[in-house]
Amino acid sequence: MMENKLFGHLGIARRAGMLVFGYDSVVNEAASRKASIVVLSSDASPRTVRNVLFECEKSRTKVVIVPVTKLDMGHAIGRGETGVVAITNKAFAAKVEEICRKFITEDEKTKTEEITD
Repeated sequence: MMENKLFGHLGIARRAGMLVFGYDSVVNEAASRKASIVVLSSDASPRTVRNVLFECEKSRTKVVIVPVTKLDMGHAIGRGETGVVAITNKAFAAKVEEICRKFITEDEKTKTEEITD
């Protein structure tokens, strides 16, 4: 359910021109402080994660790692595999961050329930 909300918002952001995707573009937006939030897929390469986190820490850009695959994230924005995206609109970024936080919490609850069953 949360996955669909996240993907829907990413797709809307792409169509509205508020989304940047791909490592180089996202790092450039974060470095220039134009990115309001960066979303990483859970299967992004360790090097990508490390470098994006470094750039975002320098520029004080929020970062969220969500439990979705690069393939699913790419599909949501009409692309191939995409491991990292950035949203440039602050209001829209706040909504996406809220969805991501709920999605991560929901995913952790599901994993906990699977372990205890």
